[in-house]
Parts: sequence; C-alpha cells; structure tokens
Amino acid sequence: MILHWVSPTMEEHCRLLRRTLLKARKANLKFNVLKTQLSQTSVNYLGLVLSDEGIKPDPKKIRAIEEFATPNCKEDLQRFLGMVTYLAKFTSHLSNLTHNLRQLLKKDSVWIWDTNTERDFELVKQAIMKSPCLKYFNGNKAVTVSVDASKNGLGAVLLQKGQPVAYGSVSLTQTQQRYAQIEKELMAVIYGLEHFNYYTYESIVTVQTDHKPILGLSKKPYDKISPRFQRMLLRLNKHNIQLEYVPGKNLKIADALSRAQSTTDNFDKVLGQEATVRINLLTQASPTKWEKIASLTAGDPEMLDVLFHINNGWPQKKKTKIAAQPYWHCKEELYSTKEGIICRRQRLVVPVKYRKEILKLLHVSHKGIVSSKIKAREYFYWPNLNRDVEEYVFKCKICQKYQRENQKEILINAEIPGRPWQKVACDFFCLKGKEHLLMIDYLSKYVELKPFNSTTAQSVITVMKFIYATHGYQKNL
Repeated sequence: MILHWVSPTMEEHCRLLRRTLLKARKANLKFNVLKTQLSQTSVNYLGLVLSDEGIKPDPKKIRAIEEFATPNCKEDLQRFLGMVTYLAKFTSHLSNLTHNLRQLLKKDSVWIWDTNTERDFELVKQAIMKSPCLKYFNGNKAVTVSVDASKNGLGAVLLQKGQPVAYGSVSLTQTQQRYAQIEKELMAVIYGLEHFNYYTYESIVTVQTDHKPILGLSKKPYDKISPRFQRMLLRLNKHNIQLEYVPGKNLKIADALSRAQSTTDNFDKVLGQEATVRINLLTQASPTKWEKIASLTAGDPEMLDVLFHINNGWPQKKKTKIAAQPYWHCKEELYSTKEGIICRRQRLVVPVKYRKEILKLLHVSHKGIVSSKIKAREYFYWPNLNRDVEEYVFKCKICQKYQRENQKEILINAEIPGRPWQKVACDFFCLKGKEHLLMIDYLSKYVELKPFNSTTAQSVITVMKFIYATHGYQKNL
C-alpha cells in the first residue's frame, strides 16, 4: 500500500501524515516497520520510481538491460524484448528500434545475428537508458490524445499541457496493413481512446491527427460511407471528442510509435462481433442456423474466393478469381464477421446451397414479386438476387392457383435520419418470464437490449438513463 500526498510544505505533509496514522490507530490497523517509508521524496514501486517530478524507470531495471549479454538464440532475444517492453511507455521510438529484432522471433525466420542486428540491439539499450520522466495524470487538466498510423502499426500518446503522461502502440496484422490510409488513421483514433479509456472516458478529449480527411469523414451521413467506417464511427460515439488536425512534422511524438509487439487482432474481433449481432437480429437466425450459414460459407468455393479477396485485397477485375468477379462491383461494401460469414453492408451474403431455403423463407406468406424483392434486398444479397426471386414466385403453385389482381397500396417508408441515435424505436417484451426493454437505432440498426424486474415507470427510467449515459439523448423516440 502506498500513501502519497503532494503537499506544498513539509509542515503540511507531516500534518496529513499524523492524521492518517491516528486514523489507522483508531481502526487498529498496524504497519510493518521494515516496509514503511515516511517523508520520502521518491518511492520504488513495481520497477518504477515515483517522485515529485513524475514517473521514471527503476535504475536497477535499466542497469539489468544495459548489462544484458548479446542473445544467442530466440529465447534470449524474447527475454530481452520482454524486459524492454515493460518500459516501452517511457520512449516514443522503441517500437521502431525493435522492429528488425522481432522479425527474428517469427516461426519461419532463420537465426542470423549480423552487424545490423547488433546495432539495433545497442540502440534499444541506449533508448531505455535515456528514458524520459512521465508526468502524473491530473483529472482537472485538459486531456489530449495524439495519434498516428504508419504502414505497420498505430501509435498514441496521452498528453496534458503538452507533457506526456503515457505512450501506447500496437502493430497491424497483415490484413490490416492493406487497409487504406484513412482507415488506418481512424483505427489509430479508436485505439488511442480505448487504450487510454481510464483517462478519457466521460471527458472532453482533444484528438490530434495528421490525416485531415478524417475530420470530414466524421461529418458525413452514415448511409454515405462504407460498413467498416460505420462500425468504426459507432465505436467513437461513446467518447466526447474534438478532432484537431496537426501537420505530421508537429506530430512526431506519435509518429514514432509503430510496429509494437502487441497486435490488433482484437480490433477486428470487436467489429466482427458487432456485425454478427446486427445481422443476427435482422435475419432472426437462431445460433444453430447461424452455425449452418457459417459452415456452408466455409464449404462454398464461391464464398471462399470472395473471402480470399476480402482478406487479401481486391486486384483489377480481370485478375480477380472467376467466382468472385460478380462481387467486384461492390467490393468496398463487403466484409466478413468473426465466424467467417460474408456481409454486404447490413445484408447477409448467402452461400449458394442456402439460397433456396432463403427464397422459401422470403415467400412463406406468398407475397407478390415486388414485395418479395423488397424484403430480399433489405436483408440478403447474392448475384442475380432479383432474378432468382422473380423465378421462385412465378413458379409458386399456390400463388398460381389463387392468383388475383394485386391491390396497389401506398408504400410509406420511415424517414431515415442522417446520423446515429437521432431516431430510436423502443418497445417492451417478455421472454421466459423476464421483462426486457428493446431500443433500435433507425439508421445503423444498432440494438440496446436491457432486462429489468418490472414495467413500472421508475424501473424504465433507470434502465433508459443507463442507455442514455452511453449514447446520449435521441431527438425522436
């Protein structure tokens, strides 16, 4: 346990210390004399030195790294990188210096320790030996998160009055490295806010980026941007941020943070989970049926070709795999969930062997061709979807037997807002004796589902306050 005060004078410090010790005596709380340090200007804690200046690495840790012998195998190098990674938050360019060293840890790499590797090894030592002092976080000061994305990684630094409080960096997967630069830069914004979530949550945060197009992207209507951008911007909704453009030459502190040892696998997993929830609710698929779709997708040559290009990038149409060419026109709208299911925006891309069952489901109430096509285009996609729906309805024997003149009715479409959480639908339902509140955003189809004990006004208000604390108030309910 550490008792830490920042007192203006020694007399004030002693007064606070005496008050604490008297409280401890009254509570019969005893301190170990050998482990107690009073009136210290600095304290060693978990390999760090805490002082009135800020936080520094323990000199013993630095000395151990300085005296570390040249690695002779991958295990030695792994141990060395583990030691320096613990202190990575003290330097803004450590990840760059360790990039070549980390290549030796790959399974298919051959252990070759040459002069270039030795040079990087020594540079890493020097960087740790020159570690700066990080400032303490002050909840009363404005918070700034400076972010940047390079070819191989994302970087972020938490600042207060221009002084670094903490650094963070993460490397990109091979798939993410093929993303467009604007997508990487937006990923960096999300990473910086979520990495420093303890400091930034429920605070007004200034986010600095050297990529100006992001400022315009955040103002676009959601229906005008790609699904990946939609999912990313949805994750920013819980943060109160002000985007600020800073030229790259003035953003060096984050620009050097790239290619860290950690990876962003979880980033896409979260996006995939969100997509799975939305598509699952749209199609009303049970877990068993969802697994069936995933299994059919994995065994469908056409779907496998599309998945290949989603994960590895889309070349020119003539160089695209033949089975995937019909999807080339909508390649920017395609993505896959964590289960390997393909979606186009908010629609499910149906495997070949499952399309007949979907057609049967769409026509179960024997609607006409127009109604069936509208329903199909709302939830599903595959090449020649309209043609297949027309053929299925035309061949329906029940419809042919009881066919009558269709009565034209005015189709009233609900107005779709330009931004999320402006217009929200709300309803109650009971499942297995438990009351639930369901709220769905009209634009993104994002769902909030909360159980509660009763349908009294007070219970509903309590649940809705919890939801509003996350997303804010909507304009129309």
